[in-house]
Amino acid sequence: MMINKFLCLAFLFWFVFPVDSFSQLDTKVTRQLIDSLETSLARKNAVIYLQPNKDIYETGEDLWFKAYFADAQSLKPFAIDTTLYIQLTPVDKPGAVIEEKFVIMDGFSEGRLYLPDTLEEGDYDLKAFSTSSFFKGQNDFKNLRRINIRKSIIPQLKIEAQFDKKVYVDGQQISLALKLSSSSGALLPLTNINAVLNNDGQLLETLKLQTDYAGRAKITFKAGIPVAGSQVMIEAFNQKEGKSAVGIMPVPYNRNKVHFYVFPEGGYLVAGLPNILAFKAVDVKGIPVEVSGTLLEENKTLSRFKSLHDGMGKIELRPIAGKQYRLRLDAPYSDSIYPVGEILPKGIVLHYIGESTKDLVFKLYKSSASIPGTIYLRAQIRGKVYSMAKAILKDSLTIELPAKEFTQGVAEVTLFGEDMMPLAERLVYVNTKSKLYITSKLLKPVLGLREKGSIKIKVTDELNNPVVAHLGVSIFDRLYKDPSNCKNILTHFYLDNQLKGDIYNPAYYFEDENLQRVAALDVLMLTQGWRRYVWNHNTPKMSDTPSILTNSIHGNVSVVKQKKGTSGQFPVQLFAPDNKGYGRFTVLDSLGSFTIAPYDLASANNGYLYLRAMVAEETKTDIKIVDPFELI
Repeated sequence: MMINKFLCLAFLFWFVFPVDSFSQLDTKVTRQLIDSLETSLARKNAVIYLQPNKDIYETGEDLWFKAYFADAQSLKPFAIDTTLYIQLTPVDKPGAVIEEKFVIMDGFSEGRLYLPDTLEEGDYDLKAFSTSSFFKGQNDFKNLRRINIRKSIIPQLKIEAQFDKKVYVDGQQISLALKLSSSSGALLPLTNINAVLNNDGQLLETLKLQTDYAGRAKITFKAGIPVAGSQVMIEAFNQKEGKSAVGIMPVPYNRNKVHFYVFPEGGYLVAGLPNILAFKAVDVKGIPVEVSGTLLEENKTLSRFKSLHDGMGKIELRPIAGKQYRLRLDAPYSDSIYPVGEILPKGIVLHYIGESTKDLVFKLYKSSASIPGTIYLRAQIRGKVYSMAKAILKDSLTIELPAKEFTQGVAEVTLFGEDMMPLAERLVYVNTKSKLYITSKLLKPVLGLREKGSIKIKVTDELNNPVVAHLGVSIFDRLYKDPSNCKNILTHFYLDNQLKGDIYNPAYYFEDENLQRVAALDVLMLTQGWRRYVWNHNTPKMSDTPSILTNSIHGNVSVVKQKKGTSGQFPVQLFAPDNKGYGRFTVLDSLGSFTIAPYDLASANNGYLYLRAMVAEETKTDIKIVDPFELI
């Protein structure tokens, strides 16, 4: 059947081969196109997904987590790294408040962090690092989870605040009226208040005041601050009742101010050819804004358009050389007119039609004035080439790449010319139906306090076949769930780590009940996944970027005071109270240095590992451990 299909396609003067059949194409050309991706294959890299046991925590409790290490290319368990470095950092302040190390076993790790009462309320990032996941110069760090920490999930005091304006613009003075009451509703007079104004984590102003005898206060900040991203944090403490509360109120701003971006499919608009122009609209904080509008040729209306999902959509147009094209938005953004961008007089357009039952279908268009030539279409996912096509392009051509050859994920499809220089690029999401289905059933519907409960879990693939799975399950009160936290293991591995920037509500694209999710996923690829291909032979290889961390821990022992007549050579004992069966000695090198191996950390059972210099009683030593977190 495969041979017949290739024979049919050969009649149309183009050829498609899966990755294992490249030898049937021009060996030199295909080898060079594959070699251009070897920067992604030269070194095994890991991607880490962190699963905390809930979204919201109270100080004084434990944060439990699991960490999943996946090969950045295959997404299979990554078993090379053996030491996990964890940091907990405030979102609005520099520096970590907690740093711990944990053992990784066969690509999985788990652990616990104690959240002391001294932690301030607010949002924190739980960050994961390892030898193969963090490198020098890395600037797009994705191995983290956002959590929220509070002093109490149920406020001891009730804070009510009302801003004096419905919306603010930059520079306006921010003022709000405050009412403070106890949990029973009684107003609290003469209560101390701290009012803090910040913008995207930057402290702008702090005010200290008290409520009046009616339990009320007016808070007024200085004028001249940026509004979008600003928030007011109120800290109240009633000394008489010994109770406190914290309230955070975003400053309302005018969301009618919109940022509107356009993205030509493939990289450029070409005159005289069918083009797709994607667009994206967000407010000043990057929150999606639904828009509609009109496509204008000079001052003539060509068509209407509107966003499909989260401010994103696409427009069809066939521009004429020399004409001016603009997009005019409807109210409340009717004063906004945007150019469609540069229009090339001639060139090639790469258009993705969609995924059929068997193939990924692409349409190529070429300007009639251009000379027919050989083109190559390469499709790769996470650095591995899955399919290539070779064709003679005259004016237009349809190419079908066999979908069964692809794994699930974001595929980068690149069009090359005869000189192997890239002409256009398009990201597409492949095999959206390939997924696992999890069903769970609580065997007893009602449980008493501290009663043991059992859950039956079943995991199947898209064909309803049973699947062996590594599961992470957390059970908690819904009070500790943050509805705005839409990240999960699917979104992390398949979207967050493949696209730049933050994706708004990524879970939407994987929920079957969202009937437009496939179309919405495609406009996400057109917008957030868009790039205009710039070929750069001088781009540094990933294999040339050094790792920062190691799986081992290093230290040094220096002698502060030595007993006369004793040797300067001595061993260091390693032992772990949580593992009575473990203990060993290590010998220092000539510089007094030693290494704690991954085996030693694993033997501590995620507890404490102790070191003791075996020296004479009157000899004093100083043991120093090189802090790996200083390298992060």
